[in-house]
Amino acid sequence: MPSTKFDGISFVPALSGGKLPARTLVTDTQRVELLTKYKEPCVMTDRWRLVNQQELYDIQIDPGQESDVAGQFPEVLKQLQSDYETWLAEVSADADKYDRIILGNINVIRIWQAAINSP
Repeated sequence: MPSTKFDGISFVPALSGGKLPARTLVTDTQRVELLTKYKEPCVMTDRWRLVNQQELYDIQIDPGQESDVAGQFPEVLKQLQSDYETWLAEVSADADKYDRIILGNINVIRIWQAAINSP
């Protein structure tokens, strides 16, 4: 049986009064049929927000994201862009395939049909 790769971390440290490890999160609002690279992504850490692969904000100093500091922190910009590319490569491995969406429970439907058709 193939192993399943889970994407995530344990929250046990946070629930036990500790801290979660540093991590980078990516959000992507596609709402299109096929995955489109650089379509309104945001790459986030505790300190930084990379918006649309170009605008960099230091949210500890600028929580309203009003001052783009990409020119002042090119190494952070490059790292977050690389993090996006890594994320995109992982999620786009099967981007040309459609996921089957099952609504309801097939077993419940069968039981209901059997009940209707019985004398």
